Amino acid sequence: MKIINFNPEIDPAGVGWTLTDLINRYTEHECVHVVMDRHYYMYPTHIHLRNSFMEPQELEQLFADSDVIHINQYPPVVNYRGLDLRDVISKNWNKVIFEFHGAPELDFTGHPFVLEIKDKCPIILVHPYYKKWIPNGIVPSITTPVDTENWTPIWRRKEPPYVCGKSSSSGEGKNFQEWLDLCRSIDGLEEYQIYKKTHKQCLQIKRDMLDLGHDSYDLGYVNISAFENACFGVPTLTSGKTDMPIFEETVENSGLPFEDVRNNEEAEALIRSWIKDPDLLNERSREVRAWMETYWSGKDCARIWTEIYKENIK
Repeated sequence: MKIINFNPEIDPAGVGWTLTDLINRYTEHECVHVVMDRHYYMYPTHIHLRNSFMEPQELEQLFADSDVIHINQYPPVVNYRGLDLRDVISKNWNKVIFEFHGAPELDFTGHPFVLEIKDKCPIILVHPYYKKWIPNGIVPSITTPVDTENWTPIWRRKEPPYVCGKSSSSGEGKNFQEWLDLCRSIDGLEEYQIYKKTHKQCLQIKRDMLDLGHDSYDLGYVNISAFENACFGVPTLTSGKTDMPIFEETVENSGLPFEDVRNNEEAEALIRSWIKDPDLLNERSREVRAWMETYWSGKDCARIWTEIYKENIK
């Protein structure tokens, strides 16, 4: 297959480039990454449209020659040197698969083009939580390839005071202030808010600084932040629901790489047990990383995504 992974605005958390790289490295398929604006996340790309000398006809032909067009989010910027990218997409509906990286109702409101997409092509959702808006949405694995350079932990013994971190940009959740108050009330625990950082800086902070993480357990689902933490062997307090398909294959025999807590009381009890016995946290860190190595390899991510393309693009 010839695949285009298209980010009409930015490449959120670098997942477009990461997936493109995995497909090219681990499969026989050919994937080209196209992004409109790479200045915030600064990940690599094959075609950066804001600085591209590609003729509009070449870009249109690239889409026409592809077998799969994987579009990430609604395109707020739809014009490339006079070429309306909505028209290009409309000519290739049979190849399009559309992925939402946030709550779909935010994107559907006021965008007739996106309402049209909902009925014309398969929809990818980043988590089963969003199925309440799109019941037939497809939920793949989250692309955090544990066996690549950016996702390798630096092992050190964790001792109190532990640093507990949260990515503010990943959605604060309704109990965010309560979580801060909880952290500040526990001797032996310090909170760290990852805020206004590039994604690469976020990963470096998680690898180098965090002893444990927090990922909006009040929302009832797991964000990408928890998977990123797990890659670095950082146990993360979250709602470890098992309704993501890959969990169904693994949880019965292996558990989960997250700390399944549902409220501050459960979180506090677990944190205090780790403060009392640091060996428990250090052992759990190794278990978390080992789970990711077993079930979340780059090769597996590439296989899961290419199977989705084959099953949904006829």
